[in-house]
Amino acid sequence: MDRAVPVFRPGVPGLIPDAWVLGSACGVARPAVVAVHGITRGVEEMVSHLVPRAVATGRTLVVPHFDMAHWPRYQRAACRQRADLALLRLMAELRSEGRISPEPFDLSGFSG
Repeated sequence: MDRAVPVFRPGVPGLIPDAWVLGSACGVARPAVVAVHGITRGVEEMVSHLVPRAVATGRTLVVPHFDMAHWPRYQRAACRQRADLALLRLMAELRSEGRISPEPFDLSGFSG
């Protein structure tokens, strides 16, 4: 069996975050799982821990990366570059690219 490898998807600085995306062998039939990092931004570590479970459950995994250079006020609602709206733009782009289903996605987040 081939090892599952997530693909890096560059975003649009300040508008859509970069993301690591692992497509499902089952296609887009099941809701995507979105895992949002905390303020310490341990994205690569999150991806390495979550990929095996995504593969085992046949789910598409999306891990956005709100990097410090483009998202300096990440996790602050009172700013012009709102991460919540950027995440919704990312998911809309992934839907339009056919990478995730049009149904609602499952969301988890990490603190710290």
